[in-house]
Amino acid sequence: MNREAQDKLRLLRQDLAELESYPWERVEAWVASAKPLIKSHFSEHFEEFKAVAAAPDWYFPVYASGGGGRWGGPKWNNWAEADARKDREDRKLAEATRNNILHFVDGLLNLPSAPTQDSAVLERVSQGQPIAYYHQGDFIMGGSKFNTSISGSNTIGAFVQGDNVNVSGNLTVGATRAPTQEQYKAIIKQAQNALNDDQDTLEQLDERLYEALNQFLMMARKIQVDQQTIAEVQARMNETLDDVWAQQASKGLRPQALPEALKVIGTLANNQVTAEIAKKLIEG
Repeated sequence: MNREAQDKLRLLRQDLAELESYPWERVEAWVASAKPLIKSHFSEHFEEFKAVAAAPDWYFPVYASGGGGRWGGPKWNNWAEADARKDREDRKLAEATRNNILHFVDGLLNLPSAPTQDSAVLERVSQGQPIAYYHQGDFIMGGSKFNTSISGSNTIGAFVQGDNVNVSGNLTVGATRAPTQEQYKAIIKQAQNALNDDQDTLEQLDERLYEALNQFLMMARKIQVDQQTIAEVQARMNETLDDVWAQQASKGLRPQALPEALKVIGTLANNQVTAEIAKKLIEG
């Protein structure tokens, strides 16, 4: 997978994460838009994608009625109740299927990136000139005329083509760049949507918890991430959360371990930038 395809797929994933999964037509439209990219750049996984992205087997309610006729008695039916249950069950099925698609796309995004070759590179190789460049992924090649070595990490390496040349790659820990400002805002927006879904649950625990987390996300959204590493952004977010807890302490609220089942926890944990915050929230 090349970097451009990876970036496009990551944006598609963000779009899906922000979609309401029911009615299902919205997800169907997303699947239709994602198919060309996955078929072109992830062809070996395309059939699996179609299976994962297929519409769920919708709930089939049982309708009943009675009364009246030759036996007398008031007429009755369960149609309204059956329709309401179908709506509830179908929403659950749609949400579960959408989440499976998200997990599948996450798996694709975790595949190693392959180096790309332009015509100039191929021409130099055909002329016997050695070519070396760095990439994400584990490509280790060897032979009687050339060899490569990779050190430091299995995610940062080097690739070589040509005779009698050597190349090695090294990992710089903590230097991974943060997403763009727009991508970061999309991550926070996704967390905000999840928090809204958790509002009732949080208020049952302590009505101030929703207020505190909402305040944190509003403040976190303003963090500038351009030209920052992920570690630097995580540090800023941790400082922001500490500031919020300090402000809430005056109202009697103390940091506490939050249930892992909360949607906002799952959403934060699902992104490298916000994973540390999720860990901090469930540890209390």
